[in-house]
Amino acid sequence: MIVNFYNSILKYTHDEKSFECAGNITVRNLIAELGNHYGAGFAEFLSGENNCLILLNGKGLMTAQGLDTMLGANDKIDILPFISMG
Repeated sequence: MIVNFYNSILKYTHDEKSFECAGNITVRNLIAELGNHYGAGFAEFLSGENNCLILLNGKGLMTAQGLDTMLGANDKIDILPFISMG
């Protein structure tokens, strides 16, 4: 599976724009794996309620089973920062 990172998320990934990992894991497990790779601070950021938007094949996780959604080898994950206006 491919995980793509955008905009200010790149500060956590040291400007790496994508990460490849095996499928058959949950989003929760993916976050833990990303934390192991990029640091615990990134996992904490991803777990925060209003920090970022995680898309599975172009759709928000709210249309799936949230953090318990199973991910397959051919899935595409996009992680984008929330944009605050004000």
